[in-house]
Amino acid sequence: MDPRTGSEDTAPNGLEISADGQWLYIAGWAEEKLTRLSRGQTPVQKEVLDLGFRPDNLRMSLDGTVIFAAGHGNIQSPRAPLEESSNVATIDPDTLAVNRIFEHPAIAGFVASTTAIQIGDEMWLGSHRGERIAYFLHRNQVGVSSF
Repeated sequence: MDPRTGSEDTAPNGLEISADGQWLYIAGWAEEKLTRLSRGQTPVQKEVLDLGFRPDNLRMSLDGTVIFAAGHGNIQSPRAPLEESSNVATIDPDTLAVNRIFEHPAIAGFVASTTAIQIGDEMWLGSHRGERIAYFLHRNQVGVSSF
């Protein structure tokens, strides 16, 4: 990473960019954080958010009003990968308000969500640990749902 970007202390995993190209959103998996960095501004503006889970991937909603972050939770030492929870949060790209909309323990065939995409009133999840995809109902970006 180029230190001029302001990202030198971020272990990037997922990356999203604003529609106007002015902001980078970086998923910091190991640090359980999301970092927003400005582009084309001197000095670089930087904000860091604690998500409380390890975000794996980021996805901007089709209308650009929310970023979905999906990732692992319940990380233990020593690691117990098949017991890690699935988590999804929404992040307002302007205010950086975070809302955890989904938290679910591991289930057979689906462990540790790594990506989320909204299709209508449903959130679809993928994982790198399991043989399935999952979905849950998601209306008005409020509340916590379950499988």
